Amino acid sequence: MIIRSDGDRLTIQSPAKINLFLDVLGRREDGFHDLETVICAIDLQDTLEMRVVAGNEITLHLHGNGTGQREPLPEGEDNIIVKALRLLAQSSGVDQGMEVTLTKRIPSAAGLGGASSNAAAVLLGAARLWQRDWSLEQLAGVAAEVGSDVPFFLHGPAAICRGRGEIVQPLQNRLRLHLVLVHPPAGLSTARVFAHCQPGRPVSSAALIEALETGNRRALLDELHNSLQRTAAGLEPWVGRLEELLSGSGCLGFQMSGSGTSFFAICAHRQHARQVAARLRSQQPGQVDYASTLDGKKWLSGWPC
Repeated sequence: MIIRSDGDRLTIQSPAKINLFLDVLGRREDGFHDLETVICAIDLQDTLEMRVVAGNEITLHLHGNGTGQREPLPEGEDNIIVKALRLLAQSSGVDQGMEVTLTKRIPSAAGLGGASSNAAAVLLGAARLWQRDWSLEQLAGVAAEVGSDVPFFLHGPAAICRGRGEIVQPLQNRLRLHLVLVHPPAGLSTARVFAHCQPGRPVSSAALIEALETGNRRALLDELHNSLQRTAAGLEPWVGRLEELLSGSGCLGFQMSGSGTSFFAICAHRQHARQVAARLRSQQPGQVDYASTLDGKKWLSGWPC
């Protein structure tokens, strides 16, 4: 997250994420699933512009829904951004309003965490603009009520998340991964994928975390894991098609992110990623982007308030 402020206004860059590891452990009594996932933020980003307004009205303007959006994004009170701001205002006793303009670049229903990232961004921005001297831990409590992935984006750019995703332990990522992202024409809702998944024997993330923290890309490639990928393939044919295309793309390794349907392909370097992306675009699998993992030194630039 990069935060730039100017009085009662600010601009935030809100990043997407990929799941290098995701294992579903079982269904909980509250209807959610316990999971263990290793997440990294990447430099595919939405832009949010925020401005304090008089009264307690919260308004959201969407610019074009970005590229790769498969359906209109929720507006008004149904949007996670508005929900996050309402909850923060109630929790902190704020009687001011907020106007938010969102420019989307992160595809929806793609497993890239765009909505959760947007929610975390407005929590950070509103705490600053509403002059609430809240710690990240306090904001994380609100974030966990908003959505399972939202707390990660307060603690990234790399972390292992447990519970339903709200228990976040930051990690030291020593790898700059060059990625090709492929977003097929069809998406999947997170709720639908989790409703159909069948948890199996738990898989350990320890080797992947060691590879990430020691900068061992070859070992990391061997430990990529997403237990939702098979479920998603049974629900959406595009998942299987991308598995086939990516297996012949020349990349070093690939995996579906989150609950899908987007995939990321790991490449040797930027030029290699461009070559892989060009090859994939010629096969027309959907939207193809280049991205890389974010540097922890630049994370939450502009915070605290």
